[in-house]
Amino acid sequence: MIIKELVIYGYGKFQNKHIPFHNDNNNLHVIYGENEAGKSTTMSFIQSIFFGFATKQQTENRYEPRESGKYGGRIHIETNKYGELIIERTSGKAIGEVFVYFEDGKVRGEDFLKELLGDFDKTTYQAIFSFNIHGLQHIKRLNIDEIGKFLFLSSLYGSDALFYLDNRLTKQQEQIFKRTGRKPALNDALFDLQKKNAQLTDAKRKVIEYESLINERRELEKKLEIAMNEKQELNKELKLKERIHSLMPSIREKKWCDDQLSILKDTSYFPPDGLSLLDQLQQKRTQIEEQVYSYELKIEQIKKEIKHIDVKDNVLASSELLRELKENLSLYEEKKSTYNECLVKIENIEEEIALYKLRLHHSLTDDELLQMKAAIPMKEALKKDVFEYQNLLEKKDTLDEQFEAAKNELEQSEEKISELNNRLLKAEERAAAEVELEAMNESRKINISEVKKEYEQAENDLNMYEKLKRNKKRSQNIFLLVLFAAALVWTVVNEYWIIISLLLGGALLLFYFINKNNDPFIKRLTERRDELGEYLQSKHDNEGMLQNRYSELQSLVVMDDHLKQMIQQEEIQKQHFERLYERIITKYEQWEIQFFSNQEKIKLIAKNLNLNDDCLPEMVLESFEHLQIVQEKIIKKDQLRKEAEFIASELEIYGDKCNQLAGNFHIEGRGIGEIIYIAGKMMEEERELHQKRKKLEERQKELEDDCLELNNKRNYFILEEERLVERAQCNDSDEFKKLGKIAEHREQLLKQKSWIEKQLLMENYIDINNFVLNEEAFTLEKIEEIKQKLETSVLEEKNILKQLSKLIVQIEEIERSGTYSELRYAIEQDRTIVKDLAKQWAVLTLAKDLLAITVESHRKNKLPKLLKQAENYFSFLTHSSYKKIFLPEEEETFIVERSDGMRFHADELSQATVEQLYVALRLALAKSIKNETILPIIIDDSFVNFDHKRTQRVIDLLHEFASEYQIIFFTCHKHLLPRFRTKTIEI
Repeated sequence: MIIKELVIYGYGKFQNKHIPFHNDNNNLHVIYGENEAGKSTTMSFIQSIFFGFATKQQTENRYEPRESGKYGGRIHIETNKYGELIIERTSGKAIGEVFVYFEDGKVRGEDFLKELLGDFDKTTYQAIFSFNIHGLQHIKRLNIDEIGKFLFLSSLYGSDALFYLDNRLTKQQEQIFKRTGRKPALNDALFDLQKKNAQLTDAKRKVIEYESLINERRELEKKLEIAMNEKQELNKELKLKERIHSLMPSIREKKWCDDQLSILKDTSYFPPDGLSLLDQLQQKRTQIEEQVYSYELKIEQIKKEIKHIDVKDNVLASSELLRELKENLSLYEEKKSTYNECLVKIENIEEEIALYKLRLHHSLTDDELLQMKAAIPMKEALKKDVFEYQNLLEKKDTLDEQFEAAKNELEQSEEKISELNNRLLKAEERAAAEVELEAMNESRKINISEVKKEYEQAENDLNMYEKLKRNKKRSQNIFLLVLFAAALVWTVVNEYWIIISLLLGGALLLFYFINKNNDPFIKRLTERRDELGEYLQSKHDNEGMLQNRYSELQSLVVMDDHLKQMIQQEEIQKQHFERLYERIITKYEQWEIQFFSNQEKIKLIAKNLNLNDDCLPEMVLESFEHLQIVQEKIIKKDQLRKEAEFIASELEIYGDKCNQLAGNFHIEGRGIGEIIYIAGKMMEEERELHQKRKKLEERQKELEDDCLELNNKRNYFILEEERLVERAQCNDSDEFKKLGKIAEHREQLLKQKSWIEKQLLMENYIDINNFVLNEEAFTLEKIEEIKQKLETSVLEEKNILKQLSKLIVQIEEIERSGTYSELRYAIEQDRTIVKDLAKQWAVLTLAKDLLAITVESHRKNKLPKLLKQAENYFSFLTHSSYKKIFLPEEEETFIVERSDGMRFHADELSQATVEQLYVALRLALAKSIKNETILPIIIDDSFVNFDHKRTQRVIDLLHEFASEYQIIFFTCHKHLLPRFRTKTIEI
């Protein structure tokens, strides 16, 4: 890729800046500029057009124009694959809107540009193809592993990413899991899981009874499932037998249809709609025979009429001559008049020519005037220039009006946006209104009728439960009294007075606890009933007031949303006005260029016409038109003379033909007009007779053809009738009609049978043929037996459900404490968390290992070749003072070997030599990816610390490198410019 030209619309300090790159087969371009001349701006412009503008969220400078104007520009490039292209990027979306223009007019977008740049991003480009003196900040302290990572990652992410990627993976691992720690998330989760497992073991010992109840419930559920399946099968069988019983009449009717069809004669070979077809064929044959008779009578009548018509064919022979003379009669009169007019016009034109010569101040002859150049293209070009001059003046007025209108509309749009913003609700007011509306909506969702039903249900449940409680207490008190009386009698008989006292005290305590009214379920039901009652009362009292408040808040929110939409629409309109304003400014510039070009063209034509330079365009056009008119008059005068001579010869030929026509029709002593009129009348009479005879002959032919066609049709229908009778295997049409009546009867029976079968097919789960054979299995007695079995099955299912309900209540009482189930749920949650954390830790570990393997592979395979290339460049830059570059695994940084065999670490070299080593490595890195993508190399004053000789060496190396790459070198040092063998571009 070669950059040919930079065109900056607006970028940083530049406005409408044009920077061409010379085309002298040298791809090294030196751009010189003093401090703050715009070198960094130009570098940033190239990268922004290629990779996009910096976003407002980034810290990088966006270089937006200080003065109002178009943001962006274009770069003209040349590629081997696509030829010359133009890359244009202007303000639009975040990174700008880009278009790539081809020579053939095609236009592509951002995706094609990425492909053209080899899918490099801005950071990667800066890491490989763009560098300055501060580019390799860490080169003095890199060991072999880090250099391998740098050379691999710098071509992917840039130099800064190298030193943070590996450490970031390690820190993320340790935040999840650390073998000796407890704070990482995975260590903490494992500790909690062990603790909860121990608690679960203790809780499990307390639920032995719970497990036995669970097993009993499972047995009952199995029995319930068996009973339900049996009931379902009985229901299915009952429905089937009842349906079959109802279908029996249809089945019997179908059997009757089959019996009738077996009695009737087989008519499968009888044609469908045979009787209807036969009637149609006979009717059509009769109609055709009537038409044939009518046509034969008409033919005889036409033959008689033709005999009585007598046509004179010799008169018709002169029709062509008469037609020609008749058509040219008006032309003859016109030419005769034209001949006289030509003579008058010639005299008038000569007078006009003399007058125009006086206006042009020319004393030239006609031939000399004709030789002057006044061609139509020149006149059209002059008209176009004058018209363009007038249009440009009108366009200037229009642009002035558009400029004022655009400016006013933009100011009005800004004022309207400000006004709408002032009318918006404040954020806290909007939030408060939305919260209140949401609360009202939640309240309105509650159905009052459902609340009333719940209140009534709660009150009924409370009354029923209190009644059950009283009955239970009465039973317990009776049982306690009987038990106490028996114990008292026994102790009195045996004289156990202490036991009597204990029994008496225990009985009193037991009686107190049984009759104590502290049931929590009754308390909850009472509270729920009171709560529902209070809610219904408050709902009834506040309904009207809440409705008014809800309408007021809803109106405020809707109005606020409408204002926001209006602001968004006005913002879009404002952007449109801003773009319109910019387009008008551009049109002003284009108008000035067009106006200057127009003035130059008109002055050149005025000079050719011997007019002054300050002559108005309209006067130039008028003089040119006068010259053209004179030339046209002279040419026209010559044409009129020739035309008059030609017309005289044509008038003589026409008179000879008229005399010939008069002789053919025996017309004497008449003028030309009368001869043509009398001959025309005679010719018209003969033509009418001829036409009448011709029409009668054509009509006769048509009738004969129609008659032949009708006879063919009649024969066809007779043949079709015979074939139809033959298909039905009948001897004549009478036998065919009898067989047709039998076929119609069979068809009715088949339709009746088909309708019955459709009704039966709707019962697609029934085998009809099987049930017909077993009709006794579907009697009412059999159906009644299945109903009795079904009732027995339902009773069994109800008993099982009662037992299961009691068992579930006991299980729920055990589970109500929630200890065991909560621990199990918490342990499952902790296990899920541990699994997720372990997966994250494994992914980070795998990523770290893959990074190490990839970097090591890159270092072993590509690093030696890259170092070899860097050695050649480094040796050339240092006048062969250094010949080797090493990166041993045991060392912490680069080692270079001097020509005398002495070796030095990178941090032992001078600052300039380190920078030369850096240049050699960067050029070698760019060289290593040559086969993948070749992009321009940008260097920013990287040789300020080099001495005189090594500066020349690096410049020579850049010239050599420019044979394969385009290099753009920015410098503010004027003393370096003579060293380059190329033209300097100053900015």
